[in-house]
Amino acid sequence: MFKKYLPGSVAPLALLFTLVSMSFTAAYLKNSFSQTAMEKYRYAEWEALYAAEAGLNQVAVVVLPTISGDTTLLADGVDYGNNENDESIGRYKDIKCRAELMENSTRKRYVAEATGVAEYTTPNGNEVTIERTVYTSMVPRGFEDYMYFTDEEFPIGPGNTGTVNFGPNDQLEGRVHTNGQMVISNAAGCPQFTGVVNITHEAIEEYGSAITGGDCESSFLDEDGNSIIDTVSRLIFPPTNSAEVARAHATHVFSADDMLWRTGKKDTLIMTEINFVEGGFWAAQWWYNIPPVGSAPAEYDFIWDSTSIFPDYFEGGAYFGPVNEFDYSNNTYDQSFLYLSAYDANNNFVLDDIYDMVEDGDNIMVQNNNQKFL
Repeated sequence: MFKKYLPGSVAPLALLFTLVSMSFTAAYLKNSFSQTAMEKYRYAEWEALYAAEAGLNQVAVVVLPTISGDTTLLADGVDYGNNENDESIGRYKDIKCRAELMENSTRKRYVAEATGVAEYTTPNGNEVTIERTVYTSMVPRGFEDYMYFTDEEFPIGPGNTGTVNFGPNDQLEGRVHTNGQMVISNAAGCPQFTGVVNITHEAIEEYGSAITGGDCESSFLDEDGNSIIDTVSRLIFPPTNSAEVARAHATHVFSADDMLWRTGKKDTLIMTEINFVEGGFWAAQWWYNIPPVGSAPAEYDFIWDSTSIFPDYFEGGAYFGPVNEFDYSNNTYDQSFLYLSAYDANNNFVLDDIYDMVEDGDNIMVQNNNQKFL
């Protein structure tokens, strides 16, 4: 039998291919494991962000406009809810609200932060907790944002001053707002508005239309022909918590009944003058004496009776008594009483009014038509 032997290395090559295949398999499994772990991490991270956003929307934004100082809510956290597998999505906690002054401004910015928490278990059994914090800021709109702002367009001041109306001589550059109904007059032309004009849903509901008067539709169009009218809800100024916010952020407080440098010296009313200068301010205080406050004197017309002696009198008359004698040496009446008729010179019954008004210690002035005192 003929036998032929050839040199080779089958066994080492098989072993090598086996090792390489196992390496690829291990790398694939490791990559899959890492991808799974990373996917779980990213999923939990988004859950934490969603929970934090929920904390902002459900809690922070609601209470932010009403705070008067730095506030932290729900420090222990609240569950946000469950997913489709009835597993917890996460929870939000540490809802922080604060107000701060804007740079180079006297306006305040309201800032809220919320932290979301999500948990998951890694493929190797480790518990992982992820926290993410989101924030939002709100700047309340103030009068400085408006060129014109009114609560209503009704007459103001004493007498009938007329309803506010806009005519051809009115050129309003900036935001205009009224909670009432705007009246337009086009007798000699239309007004010009170059900013947003706010009208309110409440005015439309109450009046049927928030703008009435002349045919001036072009006044409410911009250069491109788009309407500049913006319908909003009624705006109330000032905010109900404005005083509390101011007090909460004050760096100096002057007590209205406590004098500077004289603590304990109380008074019902102390005047305070504050003068702002570069780098700060100085303050001065002094006691204020309230002057007498009263109404205009009540006046009654009587006819002077120079002849009657108590108890006689005539209707509408007045005299000094009881004997009604004039002292010519002193040019005066030296009597103890002033006698008045129950009716004045115009035949009006005034007795009850005088009884109700005059009290002990009151001064009664008697004056004739020449403005001379008796």
